[in-house]
Amino acid sequence: MDHRLPRTLLLTLVFACSEENADDTGGSPSAGGGGSSAGAGAGGGGGTPLVPECGALAQATCDAFEACAPILIDVFYGSLALCIARHEISCASQLAAQGTSYVAPDAAACADAYETAGCDGTLSAVADACAPKSGARTDGSACATDGQCASSYCQLDPALTTGCGTCSARIAALAACDADPNACVAGSTCSGAICQPFAALGESCAAAEPCDLGLVCAADVCGKGGDVTDACDDVAPCDVGQGLSCVANVCTAPVFAAPGESCVPPEGQPDPICTASSSCAANGLCRSPAEDGTPCGGVPALGCYGPARCADGACLLPDELSCDLGSD
Repeated sequence: MDHRLPRTLLLTLVFACSEENADDTGGSPSAGGGGSSAGAGAGGGGGTPLVPECGALAQATCDAFEACAPILIDVFYGSLALCIARHEISCASQLAAQGTSYVAPDAAACADAYETAGCDGTLSAVADACAPKSGARTDGSACATDGQCASSYCQLDPALTTGCGTCSARIAALAACDADPNACVAGSTCSGAICQPFAALGESCAAAEPCDLGLVCAADVCGKGGDVTDACDDVAPCDVGQGLSCVANVCTAPVFAAPGESCVPPEGQPDPICTASSSCAANGLCRSPAEDGTPCGGVPALGCYGPARCADGACLLPDELSCDLGSD
């Protein structure tokens, strides 16, 4: 049995970091960082000016991850400090994007929501406060961030080399989302091809409702999973927030590999999880994404360190992308 990050936890992170969900690192839907490669320069944000509200939002978001689902810090960031640094950069680049409706008070309101949410229903609690606001660009217009679009959704195509996307309609809760899993309205995520609202502690998960950040579905109810060395089975799952998996009916900690370390499992052992947004490369080592302003793409493709995107062969932040082909 391997120790890969549970898909339900990936789904919740897509919502939690919706402006970074087009990162092309090959597995992370969020800005990441840490380790020997990311630690050197990934905390920098090019020329994007940082603002106090973004610092508060980054701190509150990453504190919530660390408290409710610490596996996210390990897998996508490598350290709490770099989680904060990359989220601050993401926020600042959204504020600086051309024609965006996103303003500093929006970041402050989202930070306040995270600070008071707790771990029993984090994403449900912050949904309204952290939802992107409507911009001026109509559906079909080019965009770089959600805040530029009247629909509050910029559909980013990972296959594009420009880093830009297209303003597109959101998908309502309980509607089909198989055409675009990233388009669900705030407070929901695409689960079972339906935009399902997140279920908080004690709420039903019987009909494929995704449990909130760090919670697991046990006997059709969202709750806390088992701790390390606890007994487990299909009815009593392990704590996904810690990245635990059930091995031989015992909750077992994941095996990590830092950037540059081997991701090839010893015979009979589980697959190591590459940390700090790195991915297991063909040479059997965890490969970090490229840092801001450095080359990306190629064969095999080298992705960017979110929220930067690969555009014209370099990793650029959203505010560095013109994306001005549509109406403003």
